[in-house]
Amino acid sequence: MNRLSSGGLVLNFENRYRAKDGTYKWIEWKSIPYGGSLIYAAARDITERKENELKLAELSLELQQLIKDKDRFISILAHDLRNPFNSLLGLSNLLVSERNQMDEEEVENCIKTINQVSLQTYNLLEDLLMWYRSQAGRLPFEPKVFYVGDVCREVMANLKIIASAKSITIECNKPDKEALFADVNMFKTVVRNLITNSIKFTPEKGKIGIDFSVDKEFATITVSDNGIGMDENQLAKIWDFNNNAGLGLVLCKEFTQKNGGTIHVESELGKGSRFSFTVPVPEA
Repeated sequence: MNRLSSGGLVLNFENRYRAKDGTYKWIEWKSIPYGGSLIYAAARDITERKENELKLAELSLELQQLIKDKDRFISILAHDLRNPFNSLLGLSNLLVSERNQMDEEEVENCIKTINQVSLQTYNLLEDLLMWYRSQAGRLPFEPKVFYVGDVCREVMANLKIIASAKSITIECNKPDKEALFADVNMFKTVVRNLITNSIKFTPEKGKIGIDFSVDKEFATITVSDNGIGMDENQLAKIWDFNNNAGLGLVLCKEFTQKNGGTIHVESELGKGSRFSFTVPVPEA
């Protein structure tokens, strides 16, 4: 108004009005002073344009996040896959070149290690593919009723070799006939990653415990270990994909929330970690 009263033009003034139905309309004004006492003003509804601008801003933020995730994804590929493949190449080359000079125990240890590294690499590839499909919206979500004992036995069978290579004892308290309601593949991924993570950070001859409890709406699965544990700084970053969190733990959080549950961790440096997540049970 000050500009108009001094003879200036106002060509792009925008403000918002509340309509009778409770919605809001954005209006753009073009105003011109005339003859010292009059102001001619024309207005048009720009609500649709404003909504499109907001959508574009949201898409821009999503794109920036996707670029960050892509960079992190490539970083994982470069680091986490290179190391196990170097191990596989080194051990296989050793068997090829030194097989005749090695005794039976050395050969058996090499084969066990190759099998262990191969399984870890396969699990990593599975996580990478699941994460990519999840981010692209291509991962199906198919919750159904299943028995926790059946699924846990399957997961444990696949991890037995990794645990035995470090002489780690896994004590599992899993009720065979307790039913859950979730996406089975996502549940398997969460359980597998939590146990694998405990094996990775637990020293030789360590112990891992798997406990199960249930209330009216949710079951709680807890994976605990007596490994190296984490300090407060590590705990603060544990679920942040862009802060060097492990892909497996990122998937654990995402899949748990997707199924309507929660996940949290308790840990103390030098004393181990305790991961707990909840899963819905079928309605009675």
